[in-house]
Amino acid sequence: MTDNRFFNRSELIGILVLAVFLVVVLPLTLDVFRLNLVAKYLTYAFVALG
Repeated sequence: MTDNRFFNRSELIGILVLAVFLVVVLPLTLDVFRLNLVAKYLTYAFVALG
């Protein structure tokens, strides 16, 4: 196993679960209006963290 300095195994699994949730689950369950709201607030969250 390689030693990754940036992510350990549990962090990588959490990021992958979040990515699957954002890319697969939300578009399949939300209508277009709600999906646009999620995208807008997610964009604001990226700006706030950056």
